[in-house]
Amino acid sequence: MPRRDNHKKSDAGLAMKTKSVSKRASSPIKREGKESVNSRLNQKKSKTINVNSRKFSPSSTYTTIAVAICGFLLSIFFHNPSFLQRKNINAVQSSSSNINNNNGEKDDIVIFLDWFHQMGGFRSTAVTISKFVDFGGHGLLAKSDIKPYDILFTVPKSIIITSDKVKNDYFRLIRDKRENYSLSEIQRKESEYEHMETEIQNLLPNMASQDAIIAQRLMAECALGERSLFEPYLRILPIQIPRLDTFVDKDLEMLQDPQLSSIARQSVNRLQKAWNYLFFKDLAFSIATELSLIYDVGITKTDFTLQEKCLSFESFHRFVAIVSSRAMVIKGKKYLTPLAGMINYAPRDDNSSVKKQHHLGGHNFFNLFHQVNIDSNMNKIESESITVRADRQVKIEGQIFEDYGDVDNSLFLEAHGFVPDYNPSHCAMLTLPSILPDETRTSLQNLNIIRTDSEGNTIFVPDACVYADGHINDQRANAFFAVVGLENEQTRNQCLEASRSSDREYAMINCVRYKNHQMFRMKSIQAAALVTIQGKSSLHDDIIHMENIQQDLDTHVSAQTVAALKFRIKEKEILDSVVGVVVEPTGFRFATYQDRMKTLNKPLIDKSDMVLFHTFVDGLGLNSNSIKAHTFAGGLRIGAVATQDIKENDTYHSFPNNSTISESTILTFDSSLEMTALLQKAQSARDEFHSLLFFLIHHKFILQEQSTWWPYLNLLPTIFNQKNSHPLWFNTDQLDFLAGSDLRNRILNYQKKVSQTYASLLNDPDVVRALSPVFTFDHYMWAHSILDARSIWWDGKRHLVPLLDFVNCEAAKDIHSVHESSSDTTGKYVETKARKNVLAGEQVFEDYGQPNHIYFLYHGFILDNNLHDCALIDDLSISSDGQVDSVGEKSRRRLHVNGFNNLNPTFCIKSGASSELDNLANFLRIKRNILGDNIGIADDICQEVVDVIKLRLRRYIVDNYTDAEIYIMDDIHKMMVRHLQNEKNLFEKALQHL
Repeated sequence: MPRRDNHKKSDAGLAMKTKSVSKRASSPIKREGKESVNSRLNQKKSKTINVNSRKFSPSSTYTTIAVAICGFLLSIFFHNPSFLQRKNINAVQSSSSNINNNNGEKDDIVIFLDWFHQMGGFRSTAVTISKFVDFGGHGLLAKSDIKPYDILFTVPKSIIITSDKVKNDYFRLIRDKRENYSLSEIQRKESEYEHMETEIQNLLPNMASQDAIIAQRLMAECALGERSLFEPYLRILPIQIPRLDTFVDKDLEMLQDPQLSSIARQSVNRLQKAWNYLFFKDLAFSIATELSLIYDVGITKTDFTLQEKCLSFESFHRFVAIVSSRAMVIKGKKYLTPLAGMINYAPRDDNSSVKKQHHLGGHNFFNLFHQVNIDSNMNKIESESITVRADRQVKIEGQIFEDYGDVDNSLFLEAHGFVPDYNPSHCAMLTLPSILPDETRTSLQNLNIIRTDSEGNTIFVPDACVYADGHINDQRANAFFAVVGLENEQTRNQCLEASRSSDREYAMINCVRYKNHQMFRMKSIQAAALVTIQGKSSLHDDIIHMENIQQDLDTHVSAQTVAALKFRIKEKEILDSVVGVVVEPTGFRFATYQDRMKTLNKPLIDKSDMVLFHTFVDGLGLNSNSIKAHTFAGGLRIGAVATQDIKENDTYHSFPNNSTISESTILTFDSSLEMTALLQKAQSARDEFHSLLFFLIHHKFILQEQSTWWPYLNLLPTIFNQKNSHPLWFNTDQLDFLAGSDLRNRILNYQKKVSQTYASLLNDPDVVRALSPVFTFDHYMWAHSILDARSIWWDGKRHLVPLLDFVNCEAAKDIHSVHESSSDTTGKYVETKARKNVLAGEQVFEDYGQPNHIYFLYHGFILDNNLHDCALIDDLSISSDGQVDSVGEKSRRRLHVNGFNNLNPTFCIKSGASSELDNLANFLRIKRNILGDNIGIADDICQEVVDVIKLRLRRYIVDNYTDAEIYIMDDIHKMMVRHLQNEKNLFEKALQHL
């Protein structure tokens, strides 16, 4: 996502950019030393209000609602024993009292931890709280070594605050007061609360409205002072969080970012509007009124004073900031969770590589390490508690960090009040060019990349947030810079003409995915980076300024000023990096051809690993075998060679069913209870694919050498290998070498599907329990691509078969000579027969019998002279032009009669006469509402078929590449260009036949 998309929809800073799960955490620039906290709590000059000395008369409906809400907020723990573990409160108050009397002022950290434990919290002995000067306040310290996924602590439900809990407990409280309220009064109060809740949500976005409700509770607890259940927690909260909306004008000027400055001012204005509109200023009197009722229930009647500063707008603003920065978000719900908010931020090393794969979308691993425990079998304290686990290894005496997710620095600044030293998710906003050639502006409008009003004024441009390598995540912004990057009038006019076409793909190829567009797009991005930097202080000067501040220990520079300066330094570091990016002529930014060849030619497999694998194969109980694994150079890695002469139709490999990784065998191997449950769950759901995928991840990344299958798994391609060879990993720049082929969009759709599936599995507690912490996106993608590329099928089931897996693919000369493995007559063994003669020592190949688009999508290669190849047509649809609406059930019946089971079938056209041309003709008759079913190619439809193929042919720009350019491409890009050439040739031959 672009960095500031959410700001157009939400109150600045109160709603952080989140995926399915996100984290709000403590601010490393907070100022929360013990002395300042104690002075805040004990300051003699603070104003107080005597509750019993004033009477309160509500002046409006909203004030009346505020009375009830805040009365509840203060009374919830004191009035109803079901909400309060009273023995814990008494114990905490007694303990705190003894500490103050006997030992003076005990350290705030110890008081907080005592309270946390007495309220039912669990904390690992490896975890404690400590001061971290460099982070401006508290953090968590490892008292002993911590491993990934170790439990750090569990926070009980009783001290977790959510907006839903505030509402539900309030309703429960007034319903319990039936002696004071009639049924109609209870219904009125509930209705008034819901009305106020709606008003809050109208004023503030979802996350911000939750912040405000939880902040009200904290204000009430603050006003109670030492009588508050949460007083030990309030002691260690920061006095100020230097969020963006706390910046004064000079700090906003220091940012050198007009957009963020505007966001900051809007945020303060909205909070002030909410405060005034919802009568927060009257809360002190409403709390006093409710307290007088509460004291009649159990606490000794006495004059009790409330601290006025806890019930001011400044206090409201402060507590909103605390909730925004410290509450965690799980499935859209905010949880203010004591102790969890003290973990400071640092990105996970293994997570950064995922974040750089921008085209696949960021994946937040928060759910792997933060669980809401909802279990009816748990006791009351444990149910709906939150368990936090380590997301990385931590050495003794090291600070415990966690990754808050895919969050940009601007959002850290808005919601958390700090700027990280290192953040792989950060990008810098670019200033887009405002003056463009007329044909460029018109093309951008036609392509819906920018929008203008009736007078020609631009009313929408894409957000362009650039990473240090020059990448922009937003595809509309990428398209903008590609169009702007068209280098001359001729190419701009070609784009303009294509942009008027109804063929969207043709327009994009000429305007966005043209030859070497990566290089020209980068040049226009670099130009925008230079414009963005112009008129601002230099990066060098900013760094000197920061060094001067850090060296001057007596400086009175505010935390906001430091954060603003640090933010703009990080922005300029990225912009400077972008300006310096060197782009290869073909648009590659990954590795030179020479570097690629060095990688391919170096030894990839250790000899000892091969020896271990041979020994492993010998123990599989093979019935017969005439092949062995062998290493090869040039990118093949491993293949299989004949150990003796093999004749056509000879069985060269016969193996028992139980020597494979398959749905029927994976439960026969020892696994943890959690893993066994997960595999059984997948199989019960008939998800064979994921049962094998989970098994692979468990054995490859958890059991490792202890796995029975390790000698085989250790020889499989690594994550690095797969990233450089399997399309599931390729970004859009790489896939643009397939521009013109529907295979490109098929790969992108497949990537999206896989990415979404992974995101959903992150929310599956059974997956988390069995596979954390190794269930990362990289590991999931690796296992997915391995199953895609290496599965062998028989009896309708997929299997991974050691040794047979290493038989590479080669195009056969006979279209019927296709690999097949099948069970023998006994049913105990599976046999593979040779399709041709092979001499001893020669490599054994098989033809998998698939077209090249299948080979490339799932395996990452194509075959020359592939007799099974065909040209893909994937984007014809009846629904695309509204025909289904006008023809309705008649079209659906005709589709069924002609053998089509959906509105957008796939066609794969071979050269010359073929059944697919007839199928295409039959579909086009239905699409064009021409009578006749199952006729195939005929005069009535022939021209329509010709037009479809001609439209396909004009998309291909493959002829624009010279032989010299193709020669210097790496193997993958060269393969993609070759696929385009093959598809074009097939379409041309089909056209000749027609």
